[in-house]
Amino acid sequence: MHLFGKPKAKAPTPSDAIAKLKDSEQMLSKRQAFIQTKIDAEMAMIKKKLAAKDKKGALTCMKRKKLYEGSVDQLEKMTINIQTQIITLEGAAVNVEAFQANKMFVDGMKKVHGDLTVDKVEEQLQDAQEQMDVQKEITDALANPLS
Repeated sequence: MHLFGKPKAKAPTPSDAIAKLKDSEQMLSKRQAFIQTKIDAEMAMIKKKLAAKDKKGALTCMKRKKLYEGSVDQLEKMTINIQTQIITLEGAAVNVEAFQANKMFVDGMKKVHGDLTVDKVEEQLQDAQEQMDVQKEITDALANPLS
């Protein structure tokens, strides 16, 4: 229960955000195609009015066409922004995956090594060398002729 304000919405997962951005990109593309048909219709109307020597009507159609073209330019810029966001979000998701893989490697290495340290390895190697030296002395002693 919240006493003040609205409860915070959960942040979308990267895949949800990417899907939403792609939906938005598709919607903008459809809108751009729709406006392009209006531009084409205005061009046809301009030609028709010029053929009928209706310069004022043709000028009105040209102004409307210009407005439509401005809308198409804005939609193109929005599409580029959304594509940039998609690429950035996908890159961030890859970075997170790489980081998690690296963390798993580090955790695995820690588990493999356990409480193994360089000092312990050096100490064990020294002990092994000492034991080899003792064995050599014993072998040498046993190999000496009895007199």
